[in-house]
Amino acid sequence: MGRLKFRLDYHIGARKNKYIKVPVEVRVEVTDRCNLACDFCFKENSQKEPSLEQVKKVIDNVSCSGVKAIRFTGGEPFMRTDLKEILGYAKEKGLYTIVNSNGTLIKDCDFLDNIDSVLISFHEHKKRIAGLLDMLTKHNIVVRVSTILTKKNIDELDIFYKTAKNLDLNEWFFLRPVHNIKQLVSKEDMKTAIRKIVRYNKEYGRGCFIANSVPFCIFEPEEMGLADAVVVGGRNDSGNTRLVVSSDGSIKTDYYSKMVLGNAFEDSLSDVWKHFNGYPVPKGCAQCNYLAKCLSGISIWNHEGLYSTNDPLLKGKI
Repeated sequence: MGRLKFRLDYHIGARKNKYIKVPVEVRVEVTDRCNLACDFCFKENSQKEPSLEQVKKVIDNVSCSGVKAIRFTGGEPFMRTDLKEILGYAKEKGLYTIVNSNGTLIKDCDFLDNIDSVLISFHEHKKRIAGLLDMLTKHNIVVRVSTILTKKNIDELDIFYKTAKNLDLNEWFFLRPVHNIKQLVSKEDMKTAIRKIVRYNKEYGRGCFIANSVPFCIFEPEEMGLADAVVVGGRNDSGNTRLVVSSDGSIKTDYYSKMVLGNAFEDSLSDVWKHFNGYPVPKGCAQCNYLAKCLSGISIWNHEGLYSTNDPLLKGKI
């Protein structure tokens, strides 16, 4: 029960932390390789990946910095033949281990016991994932499922909810697409998605939400409560609670940011975190009642991955 309680505290408690001395988690890109080529993915598929020794050095860095959780991402982490050793080493350091995966390469094996949580992508409503979920839960793994919102699947959200109805999911959430010009959704698309999520959550008895930041003021004041109901806000974005380590060791606030804060092969993650002061809030957001949760949207992101004061959905509104 103690182990499960920690897992639940980790996933739920992260939303409560307003001031934290170290990141809630560090996301480590262990490879840029992937066996799929999803058109909504912002990540470039390449052969780049750190060596096993470099990954272990990052794990040591995470552990020494006092961070409790490490997330292995890619690419597709299960492309690495040494993932078993990576996971085992992270557990030796006492870390809560999370793996982001498309799920297609996961096989039943003993080293799955070294995974605390898996985030599986769920982007085709016809996709059969029930067997995968059964296998993972057999290993006492917390299974979370994410769906990237696209123009196409926003129109099909009711079908996704019907498919998920018969799946035993610990958590299912949505993500706003970022840094992918082909799959960007408009302000109207996002408003439609939020309205549908609020509606289908009630119809199907679910608590789905949008996990990355969306500026609440895409709605008129009388509808901002809709965003407040299903958008987590800015806690995951722009270094508010997490750091990312790229495959070359670069320490960043987001996967897609070009602002490098240091290198995890050489620099202490705790020192980087202490010296990072965050991003300024746009003037138009300063007096907003939703600022503490919205955090002005994804203000770090524009199409070049550089700092921008306005979330692209606002188009100069602030």
